[in-house]
Amino acid sequence: MSNAKVLKVNIGSGPHGKPDWVNLDWGALALLSKLPRLRRLLIALRLLPAIYETDWPSRPRLCNCRNGLPFADGSVDFLYSSHFLEHLPRWQALKLLRECHRVLRPGGVLRLSVPDLRLLAEKYVQRDQAYYAPLQPPNADAAWSLGDSFVSNFYGHDTWSRPDWIGRLRQRFIRGHLWMYDFDSLSRLLTTAGFTEVARCEGGVGRVPDLDFLDIHREQSLYVEVVR
Repeated sequence: MSNAKVLKVNIGSGPHGKPDWVNLDWGALALLSKLPRLRRLLIALRLLPAIYETDWPSRPRLCNCRNGLPFADGSVDFLYSSHFLEHLPRWQALKLLRECHRVLRPGGVLRLSVPDLRLLAEKYVQRDQAYYAPLQPPNADAAWSLGDSFVSNFYGHDTWSRPDWIGRLRQRFIRGHLWMYDFDSLSRLLTTAGFTEVARCEGGVGRVPDLDFLDIHREQSLYVEVVR
């Protein structure tokens, strides 16, 4: 099979999309990636945090993947998704994985990256301040503790303080985590969706191409691959 015929799809790509992939994303931030002047205005008005100043070099295709994937049965060679699945309720994650099973060709590969629930728990029990330091929100107050850093991974944004009107508007743009996974729970979800032989992988290592570019958040991530 020639490279020109290989279909590679990045689900929930965010700003980290590669031009030779079909990059799918949805929501206000994906829309604003096509309207950079408006995005900068919203940041200046503090409706978006400054971290969202990041440009999206590969403009994504707007697609609400929660409702399905816009590909024919058995048409996709590689599917990749990084730190997207945990932003869906579990039932919706299962629905998406069944769609992944549908669109992958026989022999096609799905690679998922999610925050590693077991690692988060182990680092919390070990009281590993250095591990949790990058995960602490920028507006944490003096009362913030390691336990707060652990719990914040399960509730997403702005649950640690009472939001003002700007904070309430910001929640329209940013989705928090809705479900977390360790290897066992993610494997069971994948097998329920129709996949078999779930393989745990290291960051940057696997069957999917371009992992040196795609695999980010390596210190916090659980990586798995399945073959259709």
